[in-house]
Amino acid sequence: MENVKTDGLQKVLTEGRFISAITKTIGEKLRENKKCGSCAYAAACQGGCPALSMISSGGSMLSSDEYKCAFFFGGWYEKFCNVMGDWKNLNPIN
Repeated sequence: MENVKTDGLQKVLTEGRFISAITKTIGEKLRENKKCGSCAYAAACQGGCPALSMISSGGSMLSSDEYKCAFFFGGWYEKFCNVMGDWKNLNPIN
């Protein structure tokens, strides 16, 4: 693991695991995470929040954001749309 004290901040931020982790694209996440890649909500969710993925998985930014999964699979998207009344969803999921 990189160490700012011994490797220097510039090297850690430009060459280390940190930069590799934070520059992952949504496409990479959807390809590497089979659950997200095959999900019906993938286009809307886009793999969820990387920080929440790390929290719910114990450290992997490429894991599923279980909170976002609960939002979509728990029916909360539909509930949210229904509660908004006259609101027009310009990009509906279904």
